[in-house]
Amino acid sequence: MTKEEKNQTSEEKNQTSEEKKYFAFISYSHKDKDAAKKLQNFIQGYKIPAKLEDRPDLPKRIGRVFRDEDELAGDELTPQIEEALRNSRYLIVVCSPNSANSKYVNEEIEYFKSLGGETKILPYIIAGKATTDEDPDCCYAPALKENQEKYQIVGGDAQENGAEAASVKLIAGMLKLEFSTLYDRFRKAEKRKRKIVITAITAFALLMAGVTTWILFLYGDLKRSNLIIENKNKEIEIKNKNIEIKNNELRDNNFRLDKAFKELVIEKANVEKAKNETDKANKELKLTNDKLDLTNDSLELKKLALEKTVRELDAKNLSLKESKSIILAENAMNKIGRRYYLGARRAALEAISLSYSPEAERALRQSWESNSGTLEGNSGYISSVCWSPDGKYLASDLEDDNVIIWDANSGERLKTLKGHSNSVSSVCWSPDGRYLASGSLDSTLIIWDVTGGESFKTLEGHSDEVYSVCWSPDGKYLASGSGGWNGDREIAELFIWDANSGKKLKTLEGHSSGVKSVSWSPDG
Repeated sequence: MTKEEKNQTSEEKNQTSEEKKYFAFISYSHKDKDAAKKLQNFIQGYKIPAKLEDRPDLPKRIGRVFRDEDELAGDELTPQIEEALRNSRYLIVVCSPNSANSKYVNEEIEYFKSLGGETKILPYIIAGKATTDEDPDCCYAPALKENQEKYQIVGGDAQENGAEAASVKLIAGMLKLEFSTLYDRFRKAEKRKRKIVITAITAFALLMAGVTTWILFLYGDLKRSNLIIENKNKEIEIKNKNIEIKNNELRDNNFRLDKAFKELVIEKANVEKAKNETDKANKELKLTNDKLDLTNDSLELKKLALEKTVRELDAKNLSLKESKSIILAENAMNKIGRRYYLGARRAALEAISLSYSPEAERALRQSWESNSGTLEGNSGYISSVCWSPDGKYLASDLEDDNVIIWDANSGERLKTLKGHSNSVSSVCWSPDGRYLASGSLDSTLIIWDVTGGESFKTLEGHSDEVYSVCWSPDGKYLASGSGGWNGDREIAELFIWDANSGKKLKTLEGHSSGVKSVSWSPDG
């Protein structure tokens, strides 16, 4: 490029940046909407190489590119289209048999030519033949045929070179750069991006492998601890059975002693009767009394033996309580190691109430050092959890169709709310804490009366799975998002509801895929 051409390009760029709002206007048939949209996104997102020694005047990016998203109506161009054409430096025509037969594409070309832009019209061929002859497969509109016959401007051919190469060729033409230089730099940049993505994926895979190994190690340690506890529980069961056997033996001894005592009373009565009858009876009575003394001595010995047995049983019972207290204290320490402080606190209190031990005291002190805890009771994954406004309760979903209310201080499971017919995906408290809203994969929302634990209202209207639900700050409205696939289209719904009546007030449109999360601004 000569010095004179450089100066001309720089002056033209400065004039364009001052007078033109758009760098280019894309003209296309709305049957080719997808190709036009991809072309617009590519040009606007294209980053011009920073090091071009002969063109220091180039910007970092192309700038804005106009593309009309609405079908034209009527016989003439709208004022808005004419305004956009006047404010565009280049006109890019998406060429196909569709655009060749579109009168609106032809009118846009004619109008741009009337503005003096004959040399700034670039064809972008996606289908058909690039010929000015009469051919049913010709991709040029009549006005573009005339222009090509006169100027023979080279554009981009996506059929021949691919969409990316054709788009870069258009950019090279608009910036007056060599296509080969620009495209080589583009391919090198794309190659660098792919290397970065591959490196990131490899690093993530290595990280996940390390995390999986660590989780398996922790699981094995927990399994060994549970096995030790199970063995100690079995030992306690065996000791309890032995105590029960000894208690049965003690009851049998007491029964025999009662029977012997009754026999002694009868025998004594007989001796007293015999003593009154004859002297012989007195002698016999004396002998009987001697026997009675011996029996009393034997009973005293048995009584002493019984008291000794009772003392031994009391000592064994005390030892059993101490053993159980130590086991409970060890269980509490295991839970502290897993950061389950609420469960550890309960186990330590039970241990120290059975029998004091240093282990129980240590577990109780450590369990009170933290107010955090783990709430256990869900059998599967949890999709959503939410605090009540006063901080006293937690709400979470279950893998099945229910919602759980937890006591945040004790960790107890207070209520289970049942009403959905599919998994719950989102929960949210009302600002006053009286109600709870839940969204489900059954396409419904339910407002719950938390005090009574019953459903207050069921909101129906979504056509697929509800992913997220959120109360407005004043508690009057609810927002909900859903998504899914319905035949040949993807569903993306965002609704605003009246929380009092349960009526759907508004539908917010604009998303092209499922709405996974919703949130209100602080002022509502």
